[in-house]
Amino acid sequence: MLLSRVAERLYWAARYLERAEGAARIVREHSNLMVDLPLRVTPHWDHLLAITGARTDFDARYERADEKSIVTFLVADPLNAGSVQSSIAHARENLRTCRDILPTQAWNAVNDLYLAAQRGAADGVQRRFRSRFLETVIAQHQRLLGILTSTMSRDEAYTMLRLGRHIERADMVTRVLDVRAGLLLGDRGRRAELYDDLQWSSVLRSLSAQQMYNRRAVVGDGASEVIRFILGEPTFPRSVVYCLDGVQSSARLLPRSESVMAACRAALVELASSDAATLLAADELHRKADCLQIAIGTISDRIAAAYFGHASWPS
Repeated sequence: MLLSRVAERLYWAARYLERAEGAARIVREHSNLMVDLPLRVTPHWDHLLAITGARTDFDARYERADEKSIVTFLVADPLNAGSVQSSIAHARENLRTCRDILPTQAWNAVNDLYLAAQRGAADGVQRRFRSRFLETVIAQHQRLLGILTSTMSRDEAYTMLRLGRHIERADMVTRVLDVRAGLLLGDRGRRAELYDDLQWSSVLRSLSAQQMYNRRAVVGDGASEVIRFILGEPTFPRSVVYCLDGVQSSARLLPRSESVMAACRAALVELASSDAATLLAADELHRKADCLQIAIGTISDRIAAAYFGHASWPS
């Protein structure tokens, strides 16, 4: 059996890596959206802080909530534990202490990602280099996942990595949907509503869901179909239901998983309790996202209690 301290480090390394990719995606897509929108539409960057839940930390250290400050905070601030650079550094440190568990190629890929983040984070703040840096982070993490998928034994170590990845991904998806979609469903001016299609496409692209959504060839209200796809499409690996199913199937392989399985079932029941049409009201979508985040947090607490020897862990 895997030692609890090793299991915990693998779990949190996977969460930090997924967090780095998620932050890179939302910054990249918002930067692209600002280029696509006409100049008369006022750009807003504040909601990126709402997605990451880091507004209080940001306000304590930055005087202005402008593009440069927010992108610096989310991409290259070493004092922000959730920045792209810091998340990758935390992941590497967790994996360094148990690198004998990983395939050698995977550890090399982690080092490559870490070095790329250390070298390029400052450039990633600048508009002209930002897309290239963020694409590098995303591609290097995808390379690591490919190596793990094709070379690592399906044992307890792999299961912990998979648990952490799915938990973090589900949490990030609910945050993106809550903030980005919530803004589009709220009261706005007529001028802003003219660009809703572009903004809904940006929401999908921030989750790498645009092409798979288009393949569904759905007919009907675009907003409700986007929400349904992101929350409940069982074949899409970044939907909330797919991630929760992944957590459940992984937990089933571990001993003492009864409490974790029960929390997974409760989260799936919560997810299925509303259809997409009822979530077109911003308040209802916000309530649903809050309930899902609480349910996902409960799963994480149950994992910690069952396998790490404590009841919870700071987010």
